[in-house]
Amino acid sequence: MRRGKTALGAQIAVTSARRGTGSAIFSLEMSRDELGARVLSNESRVPASRIRNPRWLRKEDWGALINLVSNLEECPFFVDDAPSLTIQALTARARLYIRRHAVKLIVVDYLRLVQAPGRDLRERLGNATDALRQLAKSEKVAVIALSQLRRPESINSRPSMLDLKESGDIEAHAHVVLLIYTPVESDSPTGWTKS
Repeated sequence: MRRGKTALGAQIAVTSARRGTGSAIFSLEMSRDELGARVLSNESRVPASRIRNPRWLRKEDWGALINLVSNLEECPFFVDDAPSLTIQALTARARLYIRRHAVKLIVVDYLRLVQAPGRDLRERLGNATDALRQLAKSEKVAVIALSQLRRPESINSRPSMLDLKESGDIEAHAHVVLLIYTPVESDSPTGWTKS
């Protein structure tokens, strides 16, 4: 799995969809094609650089990708890449996916790009997280909101809640906060939860 919030969120959504749970990802940062290439790379183990430049694909890559695409087409996995969504529009669209496609998992990538009312960033994020919490509760679905961490003080420092940008309301509205990072000497991401 690649490092980063988008890779983790997409992996959770695809894994859920493969198990039959309808999943929708609101990709405010990446286009549907960019996210699709990332998912294909993660699932097939074909490097993203080769997927972005098909002339570099090997014969075995084509076979793996064709097989994967045919499998994923059967999965209840939806990508909404509408840019600059307000929190009201995002929750309305989420409810459409829930009603039309029985979606049970909503992933928002990423929280800071959601437009919400408020005087400053902290208040806007608070209003967005509160609306997502209400969506999860009223519709009985899981909602994963991805957010960025501040740059670490040192290369190998473990992130803490203080590193979560504008963390006050995120922490207050979340049931679980998962912080991930990859130690420099390791290729395997390490994560732990704080709740």
